[in-house]
Amino acid sequence: MPEEVVGFGSTVRENRHRIGAALLATGLLVLLVVEGWSWPLLIVLGPAVAGAVLAAVANDALTGWVDRWERTFERLSVWSRSRQTKVAVYFGRPAAGGSRWLWNRTIGIGNGSTRSGVRLAFALYFWAIMIALLAAAAYIVIGIVCLFLMISVFAWFTGTRESESDDRERASRRGSSRLAPQPSGPTWSFFGEKECRHCHSKDHSSEDCPHDQGFLGIGAETACRHCGSKEHSAEDCPHEHGFLGIGAETACRHCGSKDHTSEDCVHDHGFLGIGAETACRHCGAVNHASEDCPHDHGFLGIGAEVSCNHCGSREHATVGCPHR
Repeated sequence: MPEEVVGFGSTVRENRHRIGAALLATGLLVLLVVEGWSWPLLIVLGPAVAGAVLAAVANDALTGWVDRWERTFERLSVWSRSRQTKVAVYFGRPAAGGSRWLWNRTIGIGNGSTRSGVRLAFALYFWAIMIALLAAAAYIVIGIVCLFLMISVFAWFTGTRESESDDRERASRRGSSRLAPQPSGPTWSFFGEKECRHCHSKDHSSEDCPHDQGFLGIGAETACRHCGSKEHSAEDCPHEHGFLGIGAETACRHCGSKDHTSEDCVHDHGFLGIGAETACRHCGAVNHASEDCPHDHGFLGIGAEVSCNHCGSREHATVGCPHR
C-alpha cells in the first residue's frame, strides 16, 4: 500500500474526533442557516454548536479554560453551603452540584478537546435551564407582590367610596347618571363648616347632631346602628327592626332612603310601579319629592341649582344651608 494512503489513514484516525466534531458543527450551522436563525432553534442548537466547534478547533488555551470552570463550581458550592438565603439554597447549591456532577461524569473521555466540547455544551444547557427557572421564580414573586398591591389599592379605593357614600345620600339609580358630582374638600371654610364635625353629615350642623357624642369621643355614635343613616339616632330610627334582626327594614323599599320608612315615602309610586318616581327629578335627592325640591330650577334648566353651593347637599338649598 502506498505511503501516502497509509499516512492519510493514520492522520484520519488520529483526528477522528476533530473531524466528527467539525462535521457536526457544519451540519448544525447549515440547519440554522436554512431555518433562518430563529431564536427558538438558536437556543436549542447553540450550545451544541459551541461544543462541537470547541472540539473541532482543539485549541489548548480554550480547552484549559473550559476545564478550569471546575474551580469556579467548587467556589460556588462552598459559598452556597455557607449561606442560608433562598438564592443560595434553591439556586446556588443545585447549580454547583449539577455542574460538578457533569465534570465528574465526563472525566473518562480520553480526548481533551472532545471532553471540553462536551462539557461546554452540556454546561450551557444546564445553566440556561437553571437561569430560566430562577427568572420564572422571580416573575412569580413579582406577580404575587403586584397582585397583593392591586388588591390593597382596590380595597382602599372601594372602602373610601363606601365611606363617602355613607356621608351623603346618593341619587337614585334612575337619576344618578345625569347629576353633577358632589363637591369634596375640607369640612370647614372661612364661611363656616361644610358638614357636621361629629358624623360628617351635610344635612345638619354640628350643634344639631342627633347622635350620642360620648365622652371625649369615647363611645360616640356617628350613624344609626340599625340602618346606617346619619340624620337620626338609633333611638329615633323610623324603620322596623324586626325580631332579633329578622324582618328588619333598613331603607325605604321604594326609593332607598334611610331617613323615612316605606309607608312614609314622599315619592309618587305610580300604578303597580309604572310611572313611579324614586328621586327628585330636579336634583336627584331621595328625601324630598320633585314638587318639594328646595333648589332653584332656573329658566328651562338654565341657571338651575342641584345641590347646596356651600356644603354640596341635595337636601337643602344654598340659602337654607345649616352650616352657614
